[in-house]
Amino acid sequence: MRSDYEKEIEFSNDLSEFLDRATIEDQKRVALATVRTVHNSTTPNSGKNRRPDIAVHLDGNASVEMNWRALSNPFFIECKKTRYDILNDITQIYGYKYKRGSQKHGTMEKYGDYHVAVCCPEYLNEDFDLFDNGSSSSWLSNFALCRMLWHLGLGWFYFDKGAQSYVLAFNDQERITLVP
Repeated sequence: MRSDYEKEIEFSNDLSEFLDRATIEDQKRVALATVRTVHNSTTPNSGKNRRPDIAVHLDGNASVEMNWRALSNPFFIECKKTRYDILNDITQIYGYKYKRGSQKHGTMEKYGDYHVAVCCPEYLNEDFDLFDNGSSSSWLSNFALCRMLWHLGLGWFYFDKGAQSYVLAFNDQERITLVP
């Protein structure tokens, strides 16, 4: 039987392959750039796993402007098995926003050197609904987690069933669409 870590690595590898050569579109569905992905396949004890699961690089000198800032090149997607794993590892994910020795890290600036988004298999399901909290006994709603991530300057990668597209959102105004 595979461990949770192996399942998470398999999910992140599949997502990396799925997004490789995807097109980034703005909210008006205008193509802005093509991306290539690099999967971090290091093992937990290699010493190199202090980086997110997927690095997404914009091709060439492409720049993607959002409302208030440009998307970092590369930007990152950290994959977790469940929304509860996202919450449990929030300090790890938060640290990915900063380069080592960065001035922004020293001041804990909300928007770091890199854009980092999180994802789990639940968020890519075509039936996913941000406002559906799952079972009535669930103490962690998707909406509350999303808002917390945004307040920390982190993003959220999910399937928007209304728009029928994959969205990378850093707040209500700064969002882009990835078209595989």
